[in-house]
Formats: sequence, structure tokens, C-alpha cells
Amino acid sequence: MTGTRRKHITAGSSPIADRHNHDWTGWPSFSTLLTVSIHPVAIVEKGAQLGRSVQVGPYCVVGPNVVLGDGCRLHHHVVIDGHTTLGEGCEVFPQAVLGMPPQDLKFAGERTTLEIGKHNIFREMVTAHPGTGNGGGVTRIGDR
Repeated sequence: MTGTRRKHITAGSSPIADRHNHDWTGWPSFSTLLTVSIHPVAIVEKGAQLGRSVQVGPYCVVGPNVVLGDGCRLHHHVVIDGHTTLGEGCEVFPQAVLGMPPQDLKFAGERTTLEIGKHNIFREMVTAHPGTGNGGGVTRIGDR
């Protein structure tokens, strides 16, 4: 075994991820993570902002420019992307898609937003899209 090097692994160390060299910029603070529940098979991209007591179910995808207010609940298989903000206490049921590019032929890729107020409920298979540049660039849904 000439030339083979073995690395000694101590308790608490990982050969896969070196926590001292990881860039945690843009991730939620530790105190916020204590109250957030993210299922292990959900994807929450770096840059997403999650409020306190947010629940993200299995197979959900949350994009990097998404803001979820306190107490939001995403059931399984929810997609939220784009520049999308959900106010506190919103609930999104399976297969809903929020914030994807608008289904408008005039949309030219400009930055647009979807702003959702507090305590709204989006049931199964619902879609909500941001506005287009021609219409002001914002889709706004008020508080329930």
C-alpha cells in the first residue's frame, strides 16, 4: 500500500463536507432555523428568505428570490419561484405553482414580481404569475 494515505476521521468531522470552508452567506440565521421545518427532500435555494414557523413539505421547490412570511405552510409538491413574496400565514396546497414567468406573449423576460398578502390559501393545482412589463410588472393579491 505504498503511496496510499488514510485520513483519520474523528467524532464530529466529515470527509464529505468541511463546515469550516462552507459559505453560509444568504442562508437564514440560526435562530430562524430553530423554528422552520423543511422536509429533507424539499429544495430551498440559497437566498430564499423564510420567516419564523414556516413549514416546507416534501418535494417542494422554493427559489432563491422567494420570501415566505411567518407561519406559511407549503404542503407537498409546491413550486414557488421568481421574485415572489407571501405574507404571513399563507397556506399552499399540493401541485400549486406560484411565481413562474407569466403566460403572456408580451412578456420579454423583464424583472416582474408576485406579491401575496397575509393569510391567503392556494388550493391544489392553482397557478399565480407575476405581471408583465406592459402591465406595471406586479401582480398583487391582497390580504384575505
